[in-house]
Amino acid sequence: MTAATWLVRTADDAGPGRPISLERLAQGITDGVWREEDQVRGPQDMHWRQIGDHSQLEEFLPPVPLFRRSAGGEAEMDMTPMIDVVFQLLIFFMIAATYTLQKTLDLPQAQANQEGASSVTMQDVEKTNVLVVLDEGGQVLVEGQPTALDDLENAIRAARDIKQTGELALDAADGAAHELVVRVLDAAAGAQINQVHFIKHVGNSPAGGGGP
Repeated sequence: MTAATWLVRTADDAGPGRPISLERLAQGITDGVWREEDQVRGPQDMHWRQIGDHSQLEEFLPPVPLFRRSAGGEAEMDMTPMIDVVFQLLIFFMIAATYTLQKTLDLPQAQANQEGASSVTMQDVEKTNVLVVLDEGGQVLVEGQPTALDDLENAIRAARDIKQTGELALDAADGAAHELVVRVLDAAAGAQINQVHFIKHVGNSPAGGGGP
């Protein structure tokens, strides 16, 4: 073997090898004729070595791919992280559901007040409240005086100043329109009424009648 001659053989060959120059060997590695597993023996080598392990041939080897297929040729997915996430979500929802159930069970049940509000007479109501009456025909009376809806706020404010009170008693008939009730509440808020009481008549007393 001359100084410039290399020997090359395939990985499964145990023969004496094939003489080749370094230039042709490098070209064969670049073209894929010779693989990393094949064996070479340089002029200064005492033993056969794989092409991929020879320092003089590293520059001729093809670049190593970033991703390599497994031996089976199919990619495998690691399910461990996904299982961990599922268990964490399961624990979270179990704790949240338990917390909600406990909070629901701990809420006290509303008990009806058997004593309720005491009955008062209309005279008592009129003394401490601005009295507004809504009849079934849609008429609005402030302190017994018919009042237009556009002048309702001014009438309530005037009655408030006279009685020196911040409370209003609303006596609405069963057939009174809901829109009128809302108009009275809005006017009371505009007149700086702090509290509105709804009158409920006991027995068959009509709205604006004798006693609540």
